[in-house]
Amino acid sequence: ELCAARCPECGEEHRNSSMFCEDCDTDKVVCICCGNSIDWQDDEYFSENDGPYCESCFYDQYFYCDCCNEACSQDDLQTAHTYRNGTRRVCTYCAEKNYYQCSHCGDYFEVDDIIETVYGELYCDRHIPRNHESCTNCSLYEDTKYMIKTIEGDYYCTNCEVERCDCCNNYTTNGLTENVHGTMLCANCVES
Repeated sequence: ELCAARCPECGEEHRNSSMFCEDCDTDKVVCICCGNSIDWQDDEYFSENDGPYCESCFYDQYFYCDCCNEACSQDDLQTAHTYRNGTRRVCTYCAEKNYYQCSHCGDYFEVDDIIETVYGELYCDRHIPRNHESCTNCSLYEDTKYMIKTIEGDYYCTNCEVERCDCCNNYTTNGLTENVHGTMLCANCVES
């Protein structure tokens, strides 16, 4: 059994193998959250503003951003969806800087996994509004009731120009032919 010793830091009697008592042991730090001792040689966790934390308490309150590698508050955690349904844990700053936010669900996605409407709204593949199609010319999406459908079956948004046959009033992307009367005709009307 160890003899009682006085801690040179606080003067308290103690019975451990260290020169210092448990409270003053210089090899130990205390988690500011749970109060448990942390060996200074083990991992201590700090955020930008406070610490030290034990590992468990740190990850209850913080995470490391997969983008900037900074310790960030769990309140700042965003999930960014990546290629082939992967995810990354990122802070709001990195999410807004490096990803695109779906107007419907609010989740963040890589540029290849998001679509844009002619109105500037962004949607993920899961939340493309009903009846929306991609414009053959510019690739922006729009509600088909406002889009122009050509006789070839292609959709064009209201921002893109498409030729219209003077005879049948249908739109075409195969070009028009001018007849002897100056009328612009699609291939179907030229043949008839």
